[in-house]
Amino acid sequence: MMANDGFGCWVQKFFSERGLVDKVRRHRSCLALAGGYAPLANYAVFGYEPELYQFVSLGLAALIGLLSGWKFRWLCALMRNSPTRLKVNAAWFLFGLVGSFVGAIIWLKWLLPNFAQS
Repeated sequence: MMANDGFGCWVQKFFSERGLVDKVRRHRSCLALAGGYAPLANYAVFGYEPELYQFVSLGLAALIGLLSGWKFRWLCALMRNSPTRLKVNAAWFLFGLVGSFVGAIIWLKWLLPNFAQS
């Protein structure tokens, strides 16, 4: 997932920066749909086609990583080229990404070992 995060950031440089607000909105909707339906798809594949489970699970993680990495350049361009109000909103969005990273570190370092012991 992290490799595809970087790959998504690299691929995104080949797209134009026109209509950034609409692009970010569409992109976030696709990411929300992929992330929301990924567990359901995993369960369905595991129940109906168990031999494909690992392939589908890794593919969904790769897709979400790709979509996740795609947004960074657009957000930086939004903050660079937009009026103050939009810059503040983009800054809060980036602040949310930092919060997600901190939450992942807390999960890996503290919560996961404690849940594994119980």
